[in-house]
Amino acid sequence: MLFSIHSSRNTLLMGDCRIQVSQEVMFGDAFAMFRPSLVVLLLTCLNLTSLLPVFLGNWDGRAYGAQVVYACDEHSQEGEEVYEEVGVHEEVGVHEEVGVETVSPGSIDPEKPMVALTFDDGPCAGITASILGTLKENNAVATFFVLGNRLTGNESLLTRMLEEGSEIGNHSYSHKQLTALSSEELCHQVEATQEAVQGITGCVPALMRPTYGLHNEGVRQSVDMPFILWSLDTLDWKSRDVRAVCDLVLGRVKDGDIILMHDIYWSTAEAVKELVPELKSRGFQLVTVSQIFEARGASLQAGQVYYRKPALAAGL
Repeated sequence: MLFSIHSSRNTLLMGDCRIQVSQEVMFGDAFAMFRPSLVVLLLTCLNLTSLLPVFLGNWDGRAYGAQVVYACDEHSQEGEEVYEEVGVHEEVGVHEEVGVETVSPGSIDPEKPMVALTFDDGPCAGITASILGTLKENNAVATFFVLGNRLTGNESLLTRMLEEGSEIGNHSYSHKQLTALSSEELCHQVEATQEAVQGITGCVPALMRPTYGLHNEGVRQSVDMPFILWSLDTLDWKSRDVRAVCDLVLGRVKDGDIILMHDIYWSTAEAVKELVPELKSRGFQLVTVSQIFEARGASLQAGQVYYRKPALAAGL
């Protein structure tokens, strides 16, 4: 498997597998002192012993944790979840308060172009945290369509999304194809996620993104929420390449676009680091899906399907 070294963050990238070596904040835990050996074990198991000098050469005797994240491919042929985390289960990419104000409805200019970044299939520990960090650094927000079965252990990411001005939407509980479910199964996929998000944040998601973008009349009648699809697919799930994602978005983006991404790939998180400041430099406001419609006086109706918001008269 191809791999590369992310030198600035003690990170090893191997295709869609990323080993994140993160410095411990507290050193009193005796168990923490053995965590470097876990990294060595992981590298050995992955037949990457040649990288041991990279880790050991950068290790200064402090305690480190390691996490290996395999991406979940929602576009796999079987549509089954293949996400797995092994190693030390701890949140990586912990954010720091930097005093940056978030985007508020009153700060949005309806006469200027805007786009909504949306992220499906998360939250995913360090990847989602990295994206949130980039958004905050650039005074931007996004909409995260979450899976209910990924919320346990990632509660802090959900509260952080709302605290920093982003929006949480429903993407089902376990990524089942909604159009193939019985009414009882459909209800579970939607309501279990609604209840889980509410239990963590106190807020109930107001928007639905159907898995695979598939819906029919029965699904639309059963789910009492607006259905949010997209006008610009980054194909990040397919390319898993930073340059390909950035070139696609920057070459096609228009005012009113709802941009589809997935916060389960490290390549997407890295692309976001380039896209967010570049979009802002081009004059785009980065807002949530709800804000992008509210800004131009368009209301979202339950059971209706939306791909983008009305663009400015100038046709940007």
